[in-house]
Amino acid sequence: MKRVVLAIKNVLVLEAVSNALRRKGFLVTNASSQDAQEILNLTDGLLAHFLIMDVLKTEECSFDKRMDIVKLIKNQNLDIKIAFLVDNASNENDAYKIKRVKEEGMIDTFFYESVPSDYLVDVRRIIVQVAELAGVLYRVGFLA
Repeated sequence: MKRVVLAIKNVLVLEAVSNALRRKGFLVTNASSQDAQEILNLTDGLLAHFLIMDVLKTEECSFDKRMDIVKLIKNQNLDIKIAFLVDNASNENDAYKIKRVKEEGMIDTFFYESVPSDYLVDVRRIIVQVAELAGVLYRVGFLA
């Protein structure tokens, strides 16, 4: 079974990626923080085959911080495959840098995350409301 560590701050994206990988048979572990040492400990302790991290505009998930983590991990495990997720619409500068480090072989691949976070939050809120409504309709006998 292939082992993957996810260091993704956006909870909705984390949930979606995690579920998709689990359905494909991966053993998925989510980092509880974006701390470099924790991520290194997880990848080493689990003998992870893959690490997927998002690159955001926040300090703890910035391109530079993520590259520091890449260097730490590659010093311990040259065989691990590393992928970045980046929102190329709102983070064009980092998207360009990520494409460059991929071409240089510092990471293995990257994925564009083109759905804005605000949209995902709205979708999640609507899903929760629909689920609540379905529960009410079921209790009053409209749905059997």
